[in-house]
Amino acid sequence: MLKSRYMFALSLCFISLKSYASGSVIGNGGDPLFHFLEATRYSLVETIKTALLDPNEKAKLCKLSNLSQEQIETCRDFFLATGEEILKLNQGLHKTLFVLREEPLFVIGPDGRPMPVTGRTELGPSGEVEIHRNTLKLMMPTQTLFLIAHEFSHKTLYHDRYVTDNEIIGSFATGRELLDSFAASIVEIARRKGKIGNQYEIRDHFDCMIRVSGPRAVVGVKISSPRLFLAEDLMSYETSLSKNPTDGNIYIPETPSTELIFKMIISEPGNCSDDPKYINSRHTELSIVRYHKDANVFPNEEMLVSQSMPDFNPMCEQNAKSVSMSFGNVEFVCNYLGAEGKTN
Repeated sequence: MLKSRYMFALSLCFISLKSYASGSVIGNGGDPLFHFLEATRYSLVETIKTALLDPNEKAKLCKLSNLSQEQIETCRDFFLATGEEILKLNQGLHKTLFVLREEPLFVIGPDGRPMPVTGRTELGPSGEVEIHRNTLKLMMPTQTLFLIAHEFSHKTLYHDRYVTDNEIIGSFATGRELLDSFAASIVEIARRKGKIGNQYEIRDHFDCMIRVSGPRAVVGVKISSPRLFLAEDLMSYETSLSKNPTDGNIYIPETPSTELIFKMIISEPGNCSDDPKYINSRHTELSIVRYHKDANVFPNEEMLVSQSMPDFNPMCEQNAKSVSMSFGNVEFVCNYLGAEGKTN
């Protein structure tokens, strides 16, 4: 079996076409790990496009040190034969869905016995790609890219067949070795061309306006801030505006030496769960501060002029998406647009 450094001691395998229990689906669209998967999907698509369109990268396909020349040629042939189909499965309105599972995933191993895996999917273009959440949350972007590249390999035709993990194929003792070689080649290209990073980030996007009574126009801006996770399960987090140096900032000049800054801190304990134990701990803090600009003073003075504590999180689907706050003739309004996963 291929000894790839991207394996992360994972078992990567397919599930046969026979039916299997659906089990518990958790989080998914609203789960932070879902955003990680979508960010990795983007890396997969951009990497395959680069490999197919860039002559220099195409010449390097599958040139891995642990492969024989015959295996390199087989892997390269697989890449060129399936790349376009993998792109189709990962783009458009009908792209293959990811599903996160809480319970362990099993498939039939080489010895005919069930074996635990991190990901599984049906052979062929139908069906989701299922992934075990508790394993995924520990994986780096390169490891996740390796995983999904392997899984999507099961969903494309190669010489009129769908490759399984346990069969002999060409110069490879098992289909798993071929698909792992393909996935390792994807990761090598992604790292070389800057299509994948070393860690994940989620940025929350907001559409904000500043309204001033009188003749002055309304000012609008779309900004984003990184989400700070508060526990390793990634279900509790904090998002803020105008609090941290990496945050998006909303302000308006008040006088030549002062500005009014709108600040928002959202503390979410349970990923928008409707469980009462989380609802009571949900916390949103809005404030407007007057910032005094003085080149001779550091840090510059901030004075709180208005504060509010709404009893909802505007980032949760069941709640209003808008928050607002006024001071004098100035009103700040921010609408939550959604979250986006990135790899850095």
